[in-house]
Amino acid sequence: IPFVDQRVPFRSWGRDVKPNTPWGTLPVLELSDGTRMAQSRSILRFVGRYTGLYPTTAEDDDNNNTNLLRAQKIDELMDALEDLGAAVGGVGVGLPKEELEAARLDACVEKDGVVYRMLERIDGFIGEYGTAGFAV
Repeated sequence: IPFVDQRVPFRSWGRDVKPNTPWGTLPVLELSDGTRMAQSRSILRFVGRYTGLYPTTAEDDDNNNTNLLRAQKIDELMDALEDLGAAVGGVGVGLPKEELEAARLDACVEKDGVVYRMLERIDGFIGEYGTAGFAV
């Protein structure tokens, strides 16, 4: 899909850009006809449907709800990735910068670290449900 990646300089965000976004947040996807949409997962599902990578119908060859289940697994992984972001952001909150960075590194590389454990689960999920180079 051809697109233009427009980055927002920090100095422009609050004054110029934020008030003109649908929810006061990024990302915003603007289509060639001017249609604007927001919210990361909503945009991901739209692009997935547009490209044929996200199931759009319950119809399938074996009448087993295969497409609905595939869509659910896609959403499940997207939600897990959102949880991962929150987990990373929650590690070391309130610590001085060097300690925060060390705590986050430990959370990622130590086998009992919260991020490490989540990444293991995500890797297992992709191993179980992934096919042909796709995570689901």
